[in-house]
Amino acid sequence: TLNYNFLRSNNTDIMEILNTIIPNNNTLNCFLLFVARALCGESSTELVILLQTITDKNRDFIINLIRKTFGYLCHYSDNIKSFGNEHNTEELNVAKIIIIDTINSISYNDYNKLITNKNVLDDNNALNVNIIFACNKNPKIDDRIVENIGKIELSNNYNNKNKINEIDFMLLLLKYVSKYINTILYLIEK
Repeated sequence: TLNYNFLRSNNTDIMEILNTIIPNNNTLNCFLLFVARALCGESSTELVILLQTITDKNRDFIINLIRKTFGYLCHYSDNIKSFGNEHNTEELNVAKIIIIDTINSISYNDYNKLITNKNVLDDNNALNVNIIFACNKNPKIDDRIVENIGKIELSNNYNNKNKINEIDFMLLLLKYVSKYINTILYLIEK
């Protein structure tokens, strides 16, 4: 008999670590579902996640975890203003998630370009990604899009012993994908 125990991550430990960073369980579950949907190639049509904290350590921990887990399927930019100029079209064509760091403001035009029009690449290619903004200050957000920004305040408590293997995180995301698909099938059957 084959033993698959090595494939099972300890989700309790992972959730405990993530709960120290995102203390609200509902918020954590929504965040994980948002990231898991990106893994499936299903982009949010209007919602953008904003990770905010006073200290950089937890933000960097989450960003690096997503980047390591998604690999080339994650595109990272350190500035929204230079995003349209510095991106690699090939990278964006395969990306499932885009992380834009050091956000000071989110304008209606920035949001519209990334989410509504999804025309960062060119007129023929639209983005099919989920967007995560990150900041360590309270950014200025255009009033017209405030309801489309899912703001997640990360804890300022940092434990340098926090370690999550990207394979374990991927397995956790796959469980969220499974929950999401089962929920959709249940709703369809009703």
